[in-house]
Amino acid sequence: MLGKYIRRDIKHRSGKFVFLVLSVSIGIAAIIGILQINLSAQDDLNRQLENFGANMVIYPKSDAFSLQYGGVNLASVDVKQSEIEEGDIEKIYTIKNAENINIISPKVVGAVNVGENLIPIVGVNFTNELMLKKWWEIIGDVPNSNEVLVGYSLFKKLELAVGQELELNGKTFEISGFLNKTEMQDDNVVFVNLNEAQEILGKEGKISLVEVMAFCNTCPIEEIIRQIEEKIPNVKGVAAKQLINTQMTFTKKFLDFGLAVSVFILLVGIISLSTSMVSFVKDKTREIGIFRAVGFRKKDVGKILIFETVIVALLSGMFGFGLGQVIATALGQAMLGLNVGIDLMMILWAFAISLLVCSVSVLLPLRTASKITVTEALRSL
Repeated sequence: MLGKYIRRDIKHRSGKFVFLVLSVSIGIAAIIGILQINLSAQDDLNRQLENFGANMVIYPKSDAFSLQYGGVNLASVDVKQSEIEEGDIEKIYTIKNAENINIISPKVVGAVNVGENLIPIVGVNFTNELMLKKWWEIIGDVPNSNEVLVGYSLFKKLELAVGQELELNGKTFEISGFLNKTEMQDDNVVFVNLNEAQEILGKEGKISLVEVMAFCNTCPIEEIIRQIEEKIPNVKGVAAKQLINTQMTFTKKFLDFGLAVSVFILLVGIISLSTSMVSFVKDKTREIGIFRAVGFRKKDVGKILIFETVIVALLSGMFGFGLGQVIATALGQAMLGLNVGIDLMMILWAFAISLLVCSVSVLLPLRTASKITVTEALRSL
């Protein structure tokens, strides 16, 4: 009997019922959309960190100038700049959090004149460098002894060719390949094997900077940097995450504002649903009187409210998730350039929020219904 009455009542109040579902759905959709964008933004940050390569960069304490690579000055070869002793690099493996260290890529950095151009030279261990910079695409081959790899922009600017010879500080190298465009400083650099770069730059046994990758983006990067700075004197470390996190400032502010608006919308939904249910109780005083007269108890009347509220909650959760996914996909791509996927956990969140909202909304109507006495209800007949 209750089921039949509930179906008839929903059909009779279909306009109000649809309004209630929409009120709650919009609030849920806004929250789900913001949460989805937030998760995608965090995933995108982690991908950027992985693509960036190093979690941290270790370099000598020194003044910064205009022409740099990895924070090391290249502006004038006449300026004597402090370097890290190559033998000190092994000390990184002796820090307390050494088990978190994945890749260490030491580099020597300098500049030489090629014709009228001052060219940045970076000496690297290519095996480690390729593991660190997974996004590198080499057109040609990885350099062997007496070979170099040229950045895309420099390769085009100097009109070089693979297989061509290039003289660096009196030593001749063959260009084994060039990097496809990276839109980074690597596009304007000549990469040489570490020991050969140390030789042509006159920096034997010296290291200009060390890029270090930990096994995970959640590792205690700042603590690892502190330990390295203690082990190796006169060096300074910076976390790559600090650089990328600055790009997330706008995103975080946008998400915080969106979440606040979503909560406000949801509160409006709670008020609308609660007000409608109270109105329902008052409008149905006559019918409640009939129910009570034929033996219905207060809890039976309460069941009607609860069942209708549960129906609103389930429909709102379903529509709220669907609409939230559409919002997240559209806004994520348009405003933040994010590809927002479907997170099944958000479905559970949508229904959980919906049930919570509807549960809060039905408290006042239940209290109002419980106060209707049999005498008051019969008087309305």
